[in-house]
Amino acid sequence: MATSTVGLVLSGGGAKGAYHVGVMRALREMNVNVDMIAGTSIGALNGAVLASAPSLDVGTDRLIELWHALSEQNPIPFDAKIRLDLPNFKHFSTYVKLLASAGLRLNPFLCLFWMSDITEIRSLCSDKVLREKMDKYLDIQSLQTSLPLHVAVYPQNHQGGALDDVFSGVKDLFKTEVLGKENRLAEFLHIQSLSENEQKEMILASAAIPLLFEAQKRAGGRYTDGGQAGMLKSQGNTPIEPLIKAGCTHIIVVHLDGGSLWHRYDFGGISVIEIRPSIDMGGFNQMFDFSKVTIDKLSQAGYQDVKTALSNVKESLSAMYAMRHSTDKLMTKVADDVGKNNMDSAMARLRALK
Repeated sequence: MATSTVGLVLSGGGAKGAYHVGVMRALREMNVNVDMIAGTSIGALNGAVLASAPSLDVGTDRLIELWHALSEQNPIPFDAKIRLDLPNFKHFSTYVKLLASAGLRLNPFLCLFWMSDITEIRSLCSDKVLREKMDKYLDIQSLQTSLPLHVAVYPQNHQGGALDDVFSGVKDLFKTEVLGKENRLAEFLHIQSLSENEQKEMILASAAIPLLFEAQKRAGGRYTDGGQAGMLKSQGNTPIEPLIKAGCTHIIVVHLDGGSLWHRYDFGGISVIEIRPSIDMGGFNQMFDFSKVTIDKLSQAGYQDVKTALSNVKESLSAMYAMRHSTDKLMTKVADDVGKNNMDSAMARLRALK
């Protein structure tokens, strides 16, 4: 008898990831458990906190604490020196924010006017705050034996720097926007299959928006935000594929926008429950708004949307968990019976030797 396995997909979207907090609060309240997690960008960071906790209950508490801390210390601080040295910074930073939107569209030629001024820049922001929060809320040791975690990263096909990353992004945007063709797809990494030294780096890579954060390196390659990949159907920003390959039968997909780039009908043979925001999540500016007011608003929206979305399937989920419990009890009884029979057989052989 096949065992039902539940996966959770957390899409990317910067500060909009506060929505995930409310989603987890509601799932906990409804006693919905998951067996593995996949995430991109902020979804990878949130997913890592959840996966490394001893339980989803504890993980949800840690996520709440993390986002409270983020409301007090913005994780995306633009470097003041670069801001002063870079001509037309206002216009250039607008391009960066657009590129960071993980699915939002922009004019692919927009950034060409400012390229000559950024040849020496490796990144506009430091990832110091993100690393500090990961050190505090992500238990890297527990992660080794906890829920399987998959993250989406974008493999850069060059060994250049930030400028080359931007050109690569422009080419991808031109390919999708003008030619209507899919750009390069994301690479999905099973975090627990990597060395401990690589694990944090690749989680950070999944959120390394070109120019905003420095690309991360692994095995000679350079990796950036997975939301850049597979733009036509949001393949990188909504990483359901690794969970399907891992054998999930039921997958909860949490979006951070109300768009229709991604369709559950593209994935047959599994049960997909989508959680889409019922409120306006805002544009690219919202991705950088880590204010307490905004975080609380998005968290509450996530909570309410899960309650609404799962109310219709709650009975089905309860039946699935009941069946899993019965299956586990049956397998335990079978194992006990086999063990007892083997013991009886061994004792009979011993008696025959006397």
